[in-house]
Amino acid sequence: MLLPSLIGLVAGIVTGLGMVLFRLVIDHSQELLLGADNLEGYESLSPMARMLLPLGGGIVVGILFQNLARPTRQIGVAHVIERLSFHEGYLPIRNAIAQFIGASISLISGHSGGREGPAIHVGAASATFIGDRLHLPNNARRVLIGCGTAAAIAASFDTPLAGVIFAMEVVLMEYTLTGFTPIVLASVSGTLVSRMFFPSAPIFSLSDLDIGHGDDILPLLVTGVSIGILAAIMVRLLGFVAARTKDYPPLPKFAAAGLLTGMVAVVVPQVMGIGYDTVDGALTGEFAISTLVVVASCKLLVTSVGLGLGIPAGVIGPSLIVGATAGMALGIGYVQAGWVEPSGMGTFVLVGMGAMMSSVLHAPLAALTAILELTGQHRIVFPGMLVIVSAYLTSRSLLRTDSVFTVILRARGIAARNDPMSQSLSRLGVARAMSSEFAELAAAVSRETLTETLRERPRWLILETDEGNRRLVAAAELAALLDSDDSEELDLESAPLRRRAAANVGFRSTLAEAQRRMEEQGIDALFVTERREGGDVIGVLTREDMERAYRVT
Repeated sequence: MLLPSLIGLVAGIVTGLGMVLFRLVIDHSQELLLGADNLEGYESLSPMARMLLPLGGGIVVGILFQNLARPTRQIGVAHVIERLSFHEGYLPIRNAIAQFIGASISLISGHSGGREGPAIHVGAASATFIGDRLHLPNNARRVLIGCGTAAAIAASFDTPLAGVIFAMEVVLMEYTLTGFTPIVLASVSGTLVSRMFFPSAPIFSLSDLDIGHGDDILPLLVTGVSIGILAAIMVRLLGFVAARTKDYPPLPKFAAAGLLTGMVAVVVPQVMGIGYDTVDGALTGEFAISTLVVVASCKLLVTSVGLGLGIPAGVIGPSLIVGATAGMALGIGYVQAGWVEPSGMGTFVLVGMGAMMSSVLHAPLAALTAILELTGQHRIVFPGMLVIVSAYLTSRSLLRTDSVFTVILRARGIAARNDPMSQSLSRLGVARAMSSEFAELAAAVSRETLTETLRERPRWLILETDEGNRRLVAAAELAALLDSDDSEELDLESAPLRRRAAANVGFRSTLAEAQRRMEEQGIDALFVTERREGGDVIGVLTREDMERAYRVT
């Protein structure tokens, strides 16, 4: 436990530094563009500038991605989940670099997106890079990806607890004691690094939370159901666009996203950027109900279409803005209807944020923890729980909408595996289940050599054929062959034996990877080798061995 904890600590520091660099690049660029005291004030730009800025940014990022190899274009949280499910958690560093540059340009140019999605990708890639340099087994990558994810969320929002829960609830899709300590240390260290450069304070402040009484239950439930419907619309629209345009080249897609953002921003400038200044305006009562409805609708449209077209930005930030503006619009409506006292109106901004995040990501616990840490007020817990759960149930159970990352993967033709057996096998390395009780023999062997080999009591014998192929035979069958055949020279290639075909699997692989190789090649045994491509055999792994290891966990 000590080594994983130390690696988690280092991963958190590295991820925190990466997140700080990411924020500094964006903040300093926005400072030059908008002014030192107006980092997200795209409203101050002229209508023509608001039109051209996201269009130009989309074209620049489109040209960049157009010149990348197709596999390198895969980015974001969905990419991390895919690599975790199907590629042993291996995250190519080229994709992370493309994510960093592409997201920076997109957010600076005013595209509607968040910085947390790119931060998760870069953080997870940085953490797994450390593991690769230390030659850790592949099952360690799972925890390292959790460490990078937690540290990225924590450093992005100054929410260490929400970072831990998000990593386990959304990316790893499981809670395990083995991974908990390293992930906590990564989240804490990432937060500390971020606080060295940015002030630590609740992002959103609300002095009065006069809501959560018995007569407030109905408006809270209505809010949850309404936000759940909005979340379902957002996710389905994003998935629809992603599925219809997945084979289009990046340049026209990103240019179209920039054009849409620019056209909408001419009339509704609040759709540009992440939009935290819009939340502050909603909390202070700056917007009328009609403005809030327009901002929520346009932000939902621009974000869904832009991210569906592949703009390299995150979905969490915009979902918070949509939830905040929609929640405040509902709160004003409740006050006008006499359902809620004016002093409790602002609470709907915060619970709307949590409800939208919960429904879009399918992460109710992470959403509740996030709004608690973002506001620093425990009184948000009761109304937050009620609204978040009702929104989540509306989106998932009533409207049968999957999480945004599942929808993105499905649009790419990928079905992520998160069943309990796959998760358990991903946590186990092949070394835990393989048998090292084996011997290697040529197909033509003397009786004396075979007898001496069997005295070592191997479980398996690996036969080398004349064509250079290797076959697996149970030692018990060869012992029976000795009893029935008196020949001094034995031809094991033609003898009546059950020979198992077997492929290679690397020593650092997980049992999940071993299972996939067996299924792909229609076999039930593997040679565990020094490298995945081959090398000396150091163990034998059968399907029975895997099932035994799974039952023990």
